[in-house]
Amino acid sequence: MAVFAAWDRRSRENALAGDRDYVALGDGEVMRGTEKRYFADLEYLGKRAGQAVDKDAWAVIERMSGDRLWYRVGALMARRIDESLGRPALLDLVGKGPAAFLEAYAKLAGSGASEPPR
Repeated sequence: MAVFAAWDRRSRENALAGDRDYVALGDGEVMRGTEKRYFADLEYLGKRAGQAVDKDAWAVIERMSGDRLWYRVGALMARRIDESLGRPALLDLVGKGPAAFLEAYAKLAGSGASEPPR
């Protein structure tokens, strides 16, 4: 949410080009690949739910953080939810937690609302 929260202001101040997250978010092809990796990793970790975290799972978690998957895809999802459902709905989802946020995004993506970033 931090990346999304600053997006509009940084855009108004022409400050997107100096930040690798916003450069990536502005590139539809890059973000399609980033989003694909994010959900593949999330699925991998989900299949391991309830198991002890081993070195393979830690490697995925560290890569998701180091490659900024959490931040970039989270910002992309937040923006799509905000644009499709409105700011009050987005804020409500934040309060409900990650599962509700992901579920809302999945519904949007399933309805065809998932477009490449602008």
